[in-house]
Amino acid sequence: MTQRKSPPFAPAATARNNGFDSEYDYDLICASFAAAYGLRLRLPEIRMSWKEFSVLLTNLPAESQLARAIAIRTAEGEELNRLSAPQKKLRDDWYAWLNKRTTTAEKAAVGGQLQNTLKSMFYERRS
Repeated sequence: MTQRKSPPFAPAATARNNGFDSEYDYDLICASFAAAYGLRLRLPEIRMSWKEFSVLLTNLPAESQLARAIAIRTAEGEELNRLSAPQKKLRDDWYAWLNKRTTTAEKAAVGGQLQNTLKSMFYERRS
């Protein structure tokens, strides 16, 4: 049996923005492909090109486990108030994992951006 080579982690900032990471979400991807397409990705005889995999992944139904998890992770505003306790835990676990992967430099860059944004909003110009 050949061992599958997993794709590299996306940068934490990318994962944070799109609510998805291919390695973190591997189990959800497998479950979603099985439910939507009847494909069991963990079987060694399943072979497909990266392009085909990407097309299938991108077009998973909104009811798939992966799509629901991404919707929870990216919820904003009023949607956050409507999350159940298990959904909040799923979201909290995601952000805890992301924070572990975020480098000090990335955190500093985000902090600097926030500081500049706040300065531009509240800086009082004197004539």
